[in-house]
Amino acid sequence: MTKDAEAAGADAVLSVVPYYNKPTQLGLYAHFREIAQSAGLPVILYDVPSRTVCGLGDETVARLAEIPRIIGLKDAAGDVTRPARLRALIGPDFRLLSGDDAFALAYFAQRGDGCISVTSNVAPGLCRNMYLAWKQGHLARAQRLARPVAQLTTALFCESNPVPLKYALNLLGLTPARVRPPLVELSSRSQVEVAGVLTRLCDEYSEDMIGEVRDHSLASRRAVTGWARYRLLSVSQALARIYRLCNFAIKRVPSPWTLRMRGPGRKCQRSIRANEPAHNSYLVIPASGAPRNGGIRSQKP
Repeated sequence: MTKDAEAAGADAVLSVVPYYNKPTQLGLYAHFREIAQSAGLPVILYDVPSRTVCGLGDETVARLAEIPRIIGLKDAAGDVTRPARLRALIGPDFRLLSGDDAFALAYFAQRGDGCISVTSNVAPGLCRNMYLAWKQGHLARAQRLARPVAQLTTALFCESNPVPLKYALNLLGLTPARVRPPLVELSSRSQVEVAGVLTRLCDEYSEDMIGEVRDHSLASRRAVTGWARYRLLSVSQALARIYRLCNFAIKRVPSPWTLRMRGPGRKCQRSIRANEPAHNSYLVIPASGAPRNGGIRSQKP
């Protein structure tokens, strides 16, 4: 594959630790040495134990760094203290790059050189400005920019990467959201989460995003009552909350009945039967209280 990449005009290769076989550290060294010797391209190692089961040890990284064509490490091991340990073993020229957006700023602080980022596919300006603020010594600005980056990162990893990322890019009109098995399309609940965060960041940091949200229909579902965060509750849970807040007794639902309450800009109606399983429907209501203005919205999962 490295030879094919070189023939296709690639500038470098990102080579992941072999999965399934669980090789020893000696085996990993032999594997990456052979890759580096097979072609003339620079090689960046990719250590992601959560996906490959085994990982590169610090001493193995140091040995591989002595091979001229191996120029860096994408480190997704989740240990923000690692770059400080590795720097003493590999010298200043070997590039240590965070492979986890959630730890990027902390990784820089431990003498990391940068980040190979998922989040920057959606918010390249935010990620770049956070990095530059750190490099230029503006720690407060870097920390301030790290907050929206962290919020977007959380949304983009709400399910298996790259499913939420492709959905976000689809909302921006850049790519289809389709994925191939064994991955499946993003769930309805996660779609709402990603759309809400993306819409807000596009409003607040429009110049730093790679595009604008084209379809606001999903994002508007989060704004049923104007609250920022919502929780999905079953019908029985929602009725119990209404009971507590309104201080009246609902001992049972004796017959089919219709709940009609007016939300902002629309009339929401839902027929609920006494024998209907609670998991067949749910209500979207605020996480920290009942809907304002009596707004209740019914959804099918």
